[in-house]
Amino acid sequence: MIYEKAGRINEAISEYKKALAINPRHAGIHSNLGAFYTKKGRLDEAIAAYKKALAINPTLSYAHQNLSATYYLNGNYRLAIAHCNKAIEFGGSVNPKLLKLLKPYR
Repeated sequence: MIYEKAGRINEAISEYKKALAINPRHAGIHSNLGAFYTKKGRLDEAIAAYKKALAINPTLSYAHQNLSATYYLNGNYRLAIAHCNKAIEFGGSVNPKLLKLLKPYR
């Protein structure tokens, strides 16, 4: 997170990969890695990271929300809506901006 605050996203990605080498079953690390990939515009890698997080913990609401936003950016509105709904189902709050962006596709 320190690397992120310093704008050093590549170093943050590298450290998260090291953390996953130690503990590959940590859903939060996969989800955070997905967020960094999204920031870098590496959407396919972000989607893969979020999917890994959700394979470990299918009820991780913030991973569903982040996956929803990434699918939206990737133009897959159907899956964006599905994961937005999952985030809500599992008790997460969804960014109002994302809800507004998805509204025309519902």
